[in-house]
Amino acid sequence: MLLNLQGAGGPLHRRVYLALKAKIRAGRLPPASRVPSTRALARDLGLSRNTVMAAYEQLAAEGYLVS
Repeated sequence: MLLNLQGAGGPLHRRVYLALKAKIRAGRLPPASRVPSTRALARDLGLSRNTVMAAYEQLAAEGYLVS
């Protein structure tokens, strides 16, 4: 999954969160579509799994993701 992490400042988990949220709100991740596993996305982005997990948890807390 291609995410632009350069646009936002702050911690990496917030950058991942904002990039995914933008994709969801723009309709590029339609309802009921699957997102990559935390391990796969972390590997693709070169980040730690905990960073991606924090982003996913925030999206889930706001109702953007359902596990």
